[in-house]
Amino acid sequence: MRKNNKAFVTSMIITSIIGLSVLMIAMFIGIKYFINQNEGQLTVQPESLKKEERPNVQYSSTILALVESITDKEIIAFDIEKMQSFQRELDLTTTLTDSYGGAIPLGQIKKGSIVEIVYQPEKESILSVSLTNRAWEKNNISGLKVNTSDNKITINNKDYSFTKDILVIGEEETESSPYFITEHDVVKVVGVEDTIWCIRILKSAASIEITNLPTADGILEIDRTRMIPLKEVIAPISIEPGKHKITIIMKGYETVTKDITIEAGEKAKIDLTDTPKAMSTIKLTVTNQEADYTVRIGDKVYTKGEILAVEQGKHTVNIEAEGYKPWTKELEFTNESHDLKVSLEQIKADTGTTLQQPEEVNSSNTQYTITVSSDPVGAAVYVGDTYKGQTPVKMTLPLGDYAITLKKEGYQNHTANILLDSTGTQNNFLYVLMPQ
Repeated sequence: MRKNNKAFVTSMIITSIIGLSVLMIAMFIGIKYFINQNEGQLTVQPESLKKEERPNVQYSSTILALVESITDKEIIAFDIEKMQSFQRELDLTTTLTDSYGGAIPLGQIKKGSIVEIVYQPEKESILSVSLTNRAWEKNNISGLKVNTSDNKITINNKDYSFTKDILVIGEEETESSPYFITEHDVVKVVGVEDTIWCIRILKSAASIEITNLPTADGILEIDRTRMIPLKEVIAPISIEPGKHKITIIMKGYETVTKDITIEAGEKAKIDLTDTPKAMSTIKLTVTNQEADYTVRIGDKVYTKGEILAVEQGKHTVNIEAEGYKPWTKELEFTNESHDLKVSLEQIKADTGTTLQQPEEVNSSNTQYTITVSSDPVGAAVYVGDTYKGQTPVKMTLPLGDYAITLKKEGYQNHTANILLDSTGTQNNFLYVLMPQ
């Protein structure tokens, strides 16, 4: 019995060893098969592992730029710092913000805006476009003075520079040049520090054109605040749109005054072809004991009692009466009316000598007070070579005719002849000075 049990145990051990061996062989074959099937997937490459441990970092750049064009697909701008053009795509991931970081629609970023653009050099699209607080704006201003010689623009007595890359935008979104901007254009100016990068014209200036000037000796006056010598009126004059009073003062011609209303961009034409000559009426008194006399001024002859009317300017006046010595003098008539008082010298029939009539014109016994004014005021007044003060100046002179000269720095000297007589019909004299 024991012998049979021993044989049974031995048999079980051998069977177990064989089974375990077969199982191990099967496991080995299975593992080998699995490894062969997944060899590529299970193999870990050192380089790949190294990449996962040190990922590639994406770097971005920021530029300060002037927007030249922007759509929902791209932006074209000028890099202010590098002074070169910049063009990139915009997509749905591009963020648009104001200078405080708040989201804004695309329409708030316009041509002429100065923005900060963030982008990744290796990518085509832009990360963000933001309005910047590094830029300044001056809106609805006029009075810009553009100096073309040194690329300077003056605003309220402060000078700013500009480059050839400045963007000037007209009312119709057309690009222009800063050299065509006038003091009377209403504009919006955008700049960075002391450089202007964009000027947008909000309202173009109007202009007036003076044609067929009969003389260049005179001034053009706009609203009593702006005076331009006629010799400088060689092109249309820019003015602000609206209502204006235009006065044209010409030596020897009647003053022309026009009230105009003009819109932005319009041109008003003033034709002076038919401007009449300015006339002076002369009231003549001859103290020659009621004798008849004749007056010759140029090619016109007048008799006693006739009204003398001559074109304003210098004329030689000749007066003749029987029994009296002829009276001749060159006078300048600059006002609408003049009083002229003349005393003739009588000729004695028996001796051929002349008798001097009382010289009322230059009598020192009669004094005459006048006021001399000028536009502008502050002109030095000389009677002959004698200084009398600055306009407006009041002075007392004996009756007679005088040469008066007005002098003011920046203006042409003005000389006029005035005749003072006992009638006292004119005691205020106003003269308009012309800029040099």
